[in-house]
Amino acid sequence: MTEENKKEYVHLICNHKMARGIKAQVESFLSGFFELIPKNLIAIFDSKELELLISGLPDIDIVDLKENTEYHGYDSNSQVIRWFWEILEDMDNTQRANLLQFVTGNEWVLKA
Repeated sequence: MTEENKKEYVHLICNHKMARGIKAQVESFLSGFFELIPKNLIAIFDSKELELLISGLPDIDIVDLKENTEYHGYDSNSQVIRWFWEILEDMDNTQRANLLQFVTGNEWVLKA
């Protein structure tokens, strides 16, 4: 490896570790999965819909979220923060998941 090919090297190592290195395990998993649910039935779903079908809607624990939120320029007693938690508590789980997806960039987007 040299400075000139460092990017290519890292790409190849990542590809090997995350794709080729586990190819046999992924193929075994898919073989068993498709025995349970035929491939043609799965093909109609995109990855987000399939994740929702398999995992369900995430249960968002507001108490845990409050306990693990870091404030910058505010504290937990600031009026705007209290309003935020009140609004979040009034949301249903789908709305909470969409808010968290927006804030964190996680793939919890749900189609209503």
